[in-house]
Amino acid sequence: MALDAALRIAVEAALGPIGAHEPVGRSGETWRLELGGVPHLLKPIAAERRPAAVAQVLGSLASRSPPLSPRLRHAVELPRRPCWYGVFEWAEGLARPRDAPDWPGAWDRALQLLAIVRTQPLPDDGLPSLVEHWLERLGTVRWHDAMAELLWARLQQQVPDGPEGLAHGDFAPQNLVWLDERALLVDWEEVGRAPAELDAGWLLALSSMGATPALPPTTLRARLLDEGLDADRLWWSWGLGLLRLLYRSRELPLPTSVVTAMAQHIRAQIGALL
Repeated sequence: MALDAALRIAVEAALGPIGAHEPVGRSGETWRLELGGVPHLLKPIAAERRPAAVAQVLGSLASRSPPLSPRLRHAVELPRRPCWYGVFEWAEGLARPRDAPDWPGAWDRALQLLAIVRTQPLPDDGLPSLVEHWLERLGTVRWHDAMAELLWARLQQQVPDGPEGLAHGDFAPQNLVWLDERALLVDWEEVGRAPAELDAGWLLALSSMGATPALPPTTLRARLLDEGLDADRLWWSWGLGLLRLLYRSRELPLPTSVVTAMAQHIRAQIGALL
């Protein structure tokens, strides 16, 4: 697989020759690049998220001590493409193994990071509403499932209002990179504006699926409410997160039996939420 020629020319014109490089992940559109011997990450970002807004958000978080995210070093916009390409600092660190004994303390730091994100100042413009995005995206789905249809109807009737803040859009354990005891939040391609509860609800949906080691959903929900999040908006965001998971499960390149089992578990969690 070769790096897109036009993209390579644009990156090298701005940042110098690209050294060793390799694709990261399954899409073939995300790359690890060496620029001046230093690793960077190149990935596409939807055009509705403007480069200046993303740079402002990440610059603010990266300027904290210790830094909480990598910086956006450069943005490449090519003609007739539905996205732009960000060259990000490479996040040094490791994923935390599921069986690591220190997850309880790690969650303390991760939830502190989540709270910092939602209280960051928003750019004046350049970030989409994630509530509007997901209502539009899921509105095209034929669920063919009574529980999912019921939850979707309730979510449409109870769309949260009130102030919006910064939301990562995919706050999840796999997007936390750990260096010693410090966490960096990476993969900002779904960043937007949303009620404070949206990222928290997504994390609750993941917790319902067993994706938050040492932090069951009942414990996580209690902690989030103790932080002052609104119970009704948290419920709404949790429900939206479960429907997002059900939607995504249909796109996974996995055996049908695995996808079916995953969908059945998500439906069970929807039933428990209702």
